[in-house]
Amino acid sequence: MFYRVIISFVVILFASVTNAGIYTCKDQDGNTIYSDNPNAENCVNAEKVNVDSLPPLIKTKPLVYPSATSNANVGNAADLAYSSIEITSPAAEESIRSNIGDVNINYQSTPPLQLQAGHQYVVTMGGEEVYTGTNNNIALKGINRGTHTLSAKIISAEGKTLIDSPSIQFTLHRYSSLQGGSPAPAPTPSPNNPVNPGPNGGGNTGGGIGGRSGS
Repeated sequence: MFYRVIISFVVILFASVTNAGIYTCKDQDGNTIYSDNPNAENCVNAEKVNVDSLPPLIKTKPLVYPSATSNANVGNAADLAYSSIEITSPAAEESIRSNIGDVNINYQSTPPLQLQAGHQYVVTMGGEEVYTGTNNNIALKGINRGTHTLSAKIISAEGKTLIDSPSIQFTLHRYSSLQGGSPAPAPTPSPNNPVNPGPNGGGNTGGGIGGRSGS
């Protein structure tokens, strides 16, 4: 820093003194002194400086501050940063049993969701949006039984789709209200007392007709 100040001083001195000679010498402490007077105080054995031999000034570029346009370009570059997004649960072709129709959905992206850029997840089931937000897991409730198609995507703050996940299907099993509750378990026959249907749909046990045993 000290030498830069000295060089700057020399340049100013050269600009103000056009006809006079420039001399340099060392003071008693060994510091370099520049002067237009070879007999300056504390200047011993002054030598004339050849102005043409001085190094040229180094040109510098002006500082450029980020503009709104450059910030927008950074945002566009971030839009292209995702390499994948996938639904991790339920698994493809998974069968799920839930009598109340609740299903947990999990999904993840690489890299993780860029919250600072205002990005969001969008989850669709059967082509309809069921969630928009920043959570990577949700719980869907009251889903009807049957096979359903799930997909997820990431959108920008402006609503632009940045990346889509592959679609998956899962099947939900639940008892219908038309069934009147859970079905009754089938009777389990005993080896010593088999269950045989009677002529009127009733059971007939034993080896004889009407329940009598032959003698």
